Amino acid sequence: MKNKIFLFIFIIVYLAISPKLYSYKDKDFIRIKLNQARNFERQKKFSIAETMYQELNSQFPHNQQVIQNLSSFYLNQKNFEKLQTLLDKETNYLSQEFISLIRIEMYIKMNSLNNAEKEASNLINKNKKNLNIYHKIASIYRKNSLFDEALDLYETARKLSKNPKLYALEMAMLYQYQMNFQMAIDEYLNMLDKNSYNHIKYRLEKLNISNEVIIDALNQRLHITKNILIKSLLGEFLLRDKDYDQAFDIFKDLGEDALIKFAEICEKQGLFSLSIKSYETIIQKTSNLILQLLAYNKIGDLYYKLHEYDSAYNTYKKIIDLYSNNKGNISYDILINALSNLSKIELFQNNSPENAREYIKEAQKFAFHPKYSTNLSILLADSYLYDNHYADAIAIYENILNNPKLDFSIYSLIKYKLYLTYIYSQEFNESDSLLEDYMLHNEESIYLNDMITLNKLLSISKNVSISNDSINIENEVINFLKSIIISNITETELIYEHIISSCSDSIFTIYLKTKMADYYFDNLQYYKSLNIFLELANKNNSIYNDYFEKRIGDCYYNLENYELAIENYKRYLIDFPNGSYAPEVRNRLKELQV
Repeated sequence: MKNKIFLFIFIIVYLAISPKLYSYKDKDFIRIKLNQARNFERQKKFSIAETMYQELNSQFPHNQQVIQNLSSFYLNQKNFEKLQTLLDKETNYLSQEFISLIRIEMYIKMNSLNNAEKEASNLINKNKKNLNIYHKIASIYRKNSLFDEALDLYETARKLSKNPKLYALEMAMLYQYQMNFQMAIDEYLNMLDKNSYNHIKYRLEKLNISNEVIIDALNQRLHITKNILIKSLLGEFLLRDKDYDQAFDIFKDLGEDALIKFAEICEKQGLFSLSIKSYETIIQKTSNLILQLLAYNKIGDLYYKLHEYDSAYNTYKKIIDLYSNNKGNISYDILINALSNLSKIELFQNNSPENAREYIKEAQKFAFHPKYSTNLSILLADSYLYDNHYADAIAIYENILNNPKLDFSIYSLIKYKLYLTYIYSQEFNESDSLLEDYMLHNEESIYLNDMITLNKLLSISKNVSISNDSINIENEVINFLKSIIISNITETELIYEHIISSCSDSIFTIYLKTKMADYYFDNLQYYKSLNIFLELANKNNSIYNDYFEKRIGDCYYNLENYELAIENYKRYLIDFPNGSYAPEVRNRLKELQV
């Protein structure tokens, strides 16, 4: 008897859940078929799509996912008769909410707004405290460009919830569609908090209005609330509007973190002097030694970028002095950076390789990471190149190459530098042997073209036509390449002009102009670099053509002429879709077109 009762209960339970079990079994099948039908719909193959939806509805009756897709199809096709028939047929199997929402949109598409409002009112009256219902109906209104009706619903839901921030994003976007930018700004600011700050800033930037309008709105909001985030946004938009003094005053009052952020923004925009002023203010306002050291380090780097080497030198010396008094409270990377740049100033500006080496050797005491030790060794080799101690430089390069864990990019660079050093010292047998080996094992290196080109230049230099009998092209090219590494801009320019004015051979001039344009670029002389690259690109007869086009875009980018940068980057991808620099160019375009 007990077994019969158990069997009877099992059968009832099985019959109750078997449709669901069947549903789960075919879930993937339904999903795949619906995707196929939607694809046909997107391809405007409407008869095929409808047939697939109807077959699914026959095969899986009362399946809400299928009915929802079929209902949407009929709505989009404005086939209201079939839609009404479908809804009547499925009334007993679908929720009243689902049917009402479909009918609201159907009435809207039929231009029967009164019926849509009645249907919406009936649904709301049955679910007065269900805020999600308000949102769903408002979304239908918004989708069908009934912005006022959607806003009214969101307002009602907001009052009901007693939350003044509810649906702020949705309402802001609706006001934006209506070109009511003042209300859009207000709603964006309603949802402002630390987590949404960057998103709100992005939204405000994308409004099709002037910075001045946004600044006025932010000022008005500040009169109501002294919200620090509002003040920070105001500072950023003042900076966008190039009102640097007011922007600085605002960030200065927001604290050290905000002022650091302001300084970083200024640096990215090339406003180095204002960035320096910000870091100097941090130093004055803080007693935190670590923060002071970070600020001094940034100031030194900025002066270095500005080619104000005396100011950079004095700033880096302050870091050394602070370290000597507080050895346990400084990051070694700051100390190494200061000592490295002091050595560069001594070498390249003060023409003192011996003093440079003293700073390098001091920095090497703290270079525990291979990255630092390798870079310092390269700088030490440069100092030996300066006073023609080629054997010492070669020994350093060979020592670096003996490291079995050396990264390939560094290995490739050191081989290139060793090749150049053999040329500087006119050990051409050694340079030829190294090049031969390099071509076999470093065919992917970015330096290979330069090495091959330079080898050709030196091989045919004796036959190059020159206007000055006293010039030795081979020696001048070597001196020029060496000057790029160890000389200041003025000295390098003199050597460069001497060669260019004396030699008209295109092979030589293209190579040397490319090197000079790169040298200008690396020294932030973007206008000079751009002019040379434009000249080279116009000739259109070089293995470097893809490089020229990419570099032109880079120059415009660094000159903040983003429109021309985008134009040139796009041209590069058209001309060289699979070029070496294509991935980098695509990433830059994504950054510029956010």
